[in-house]
Amino acid sequence: WFMPLFEHIIGVVTHILSIIAVYLMVRATPESAKPLTRYLLLLQITITLTDLNFGLLLCPISLAPAPAALCTGLLCSYWRLPAHIGMIIAFFTLGFVAFSVVLCLHHKFVTISRLSHNRRVSKIESILLRVALFTLLSSPGIILCTLDSI
Repeated sequence: WFMPLFEHIIGVVTHILSIIAVYLMVRATPESAKPLTRYLLLLQITITLTDLNFGLLLCPISLAPAPAALCTGLLCSYWRLPAHIGMIIAFFTLGFVAFSVVLCLHHKFVTISRLSHNRRVSKIESILLRVALFTLLSSPGIILCTLDSI
């Protein structure tokens, strides 16, 4: 009983901190940092979605080698869905977190390149990077979806 309670307490604290972080990013960010703020907001939102999945929807109890072998979240207990669905959502949300981190780093790189008058990154290069990363990081979830239907 202790571990699920501990996970729920950590989840509530994480969501409170996420709300505070989003509020501060929206209200207290100086105008010069606004372009980076949208990427940081995207990152915070994807982290919050991941926390919601693990802390409310899935609530996995890992039994090696099967992740989420026991599911105590809303997906399994209330909606009676298999834990596999929660793991698919987890793969997508974790991929989106990684995508958001890379977008933040890419924005930093583009900004530093622009300020130092080095090579400029074109719009098409940025778009191609985003499409390639999104495809690459979404593929594990898509593969799990296709394996579920077999």
